[in-house]
Amino acid sequence: MRPLVRLWLSRLAMMLASWLLVIGLTWLPAGVFWVEEGDLPVGVVWGVRTESMQPFILEPEPVARKPRAHWSVSQYGQAVVTYVRELVTGQVTDYTHRWTESGPVSIPEPVLPQVRERMVVSLRLLSRALALGMAAGFALGVLSLRRGAARGFSLGLSVAGMALPEFVVVLLLQMLTIFTYREFGIRLYSVLGPSGGERGWLVPLLALSLGPMAYTARLVAGGLDEVMREDFIRTARAKGLSEARVVMKHGLRHVLGRVLGGFPTIMGNALSSMVIIEVLANVNGLAGGLMANWSSRMVATTGLVFCLWFGLLDALANTLRILANPRLREGRDAAHSPFADHRPRAARRPRSGAVASLPLRPAAPAAGRVAADGGTAPGGSALPAGAAGVRAGL
Repeated sequence: MRPLVRLWLSRLAMMLASWLLVIGLTWLPAGVFWVEEGDLPVGVVWGVRTESMQPFILEPEPVARKPRAHWSVSQYGQAVVTYVRELVTGQVTDYTHRWTESGPVSIPEPVLPQVRERMVVSLRLLSRALALGMAAGFALGVLSLRRGAARGFSLGLSVAGMALPEFVVVLLLQMLTIFTYREFGIRLYSVLGPSGGERGWLVPLLALSLGPMAYTARLVAGGLDEVMREDFIRTARAKGLSEARVVMKHGLRHVLGRVLGGFPTIMGNALSSMVIIEVLANVNGLAGGLMANWSSRMVATTGLVFCLWFGLLDALANTLRILANPRLREGRDAAHSPFADHRPRAARRPRSGAVASLPLRPAAPAAGRVAADGGTAPGGSALPAGAAGVRAGL
């Protein structure tokens, strides 16, 4: 129980630190202000109209004045405090400027409803891609145990998944369906759609699941390559269990901890790739919201959502890894347990190929066979000195 408490406390501290970092970096431009000389805009001279039909004249100034930029700590702190107060109260509001006949008008737009709506779309895509990619990775990892073409296919697909960038996969899939539609009139899948309407889901799903599939396949293949050489695997095979049952019941159970340990890396790569894939595949997710509105409030709120996802999924993966491994679940308490084996590891289990030293029961000496300096064989031939004593000890 104690390792789990430490784990969740550390992840909460990590999320809090990442939130502070995101908010602090996002609102850095809010502290910048410009100091200019004069009332006129820099670089232009306004002409004065003498007649009603005469147009305005804008001419470049002969000697342009360079404005000076300053950064105010108080202005920056006020912007950060204002955003945090809006975030706590749930009233994060952004303003868009539109031009009307009477002049520019500021229209308030709530940020949290937009982020919530787009977050559902991104979370649905991310969860499906992780599930599909990790399931395919387990299958490829198990397939790597076979020989011949199956092993080559598994290794080749996993290497291709690690080498190909996600945007290249998206472009190739889009080019494929465009080619089939132009040449044969067959649309394999949808790649575009109206704003706010239904859009293609196959292209972003395949592109986003390629990375988790390749990484999971490498973890499973490496883990099975080590586990399948252990003694308990040989014992299971000697008892007559089928190879499929040995792999599924004994091999994958020990590989699961390694996969859960690599899940934070898989999650981080998927989150970084999801932004690019959503933009290229025209998905109305969090990345689409950033492209449509890159204000400080939208960027900071989206960054907080990404930090929250990574922290929660990382803590969940490590929790499952601790629960699946008794050594990690017991923590330090197992080392101080009175039932723990405190002998060195070499003394607990003999090395492979070595014979354990067991006390042997001495054999009863036979008449006429053992002598002080020699002996006689069963056929009556003499034994060399000392050989009889060694034979009697065996």
